[in-house]
Amino acid sequence: MSDALYDLVIIGGGPAGYVAAIRAGQLGMKVACVEMRGSLGGTCLNVGCIPSKALLQSSELYSMAKHSFSSHGIDIENPRVNLPNMMERKAKVVEDLTKGIEFLFKKNKVDYIKGKGQILSPGQVTVEGGPTLNTKNILIATGSEVTPLPGVEIDEKQVVSSTGALELTEVPKDLVVIGAGVIFATYILAVIAANYLNLSLSDVSGFFTIVFIGLAALTYPHMFLVEIARYKRAYG
Repeated sequence: MSDALYDLVIIGGGPAGYVAAIRAGQLGMKVACVEMRGSLGGTCLNVGCIPSKALLQSSELYSMAKHSFSSHGIDIENPRVNLPNMMERKAKVVEDLTKGIEFLFKKNKVDYIKGKGQILSPGQVTVEGGPTLNTKNILIATGSEVTPLPGVEIDEKQVVSSTGALELTEVPKDLVVIGAGVIFATYILAVIAANYLNLSLSDVSGFFTIVFIGLAALTYPHMFLVEIARYKRAYG
């Protein structure tokens, strides 16, 4: 494999990297994608948007069973959350989607190389514990990592990252969240608010919508007005 000359070597198998790899393969290029996580899909698919939304769907069904089913003539006494089973389903959703990307790699003749990639020189990418790849072009799509706070150790037990939060074995009674990205918003809705504050999902999502709109108006007033204008044009 080290003797092969690639048209394109991509470092990173997240939404940017794997989409680029598949498209380049469709266009007839010889492509390799180097990913150190051990599974394709990046943060979004493995420890971000997809698993948090899988939990959100489960919590929505729980919320419906608790608040809405009776109005449809469906009576369920004392519905409860089985967190291990919920987490197991979340993991299965992620696994199925990562395997789907691997299938698309094979279909489009993209070489998937597991390991940490490093650029040695123009046209050369070495894989830790693996081959050195010669290529005409290199695409860096390494994604993002959790930003640490000075003096605070993320032990994934008491102080957790968004990744650790998706692997908790029990729901914390108290939680302070630093950051308001998409993983935070979905996680709060799914695991904390909709399930454990005795509110319906619509109540909670409406509350967070008001908070986010207020923050947007204060922080980005010009962008906020543009988005309001777009909304009015789209929905009258």
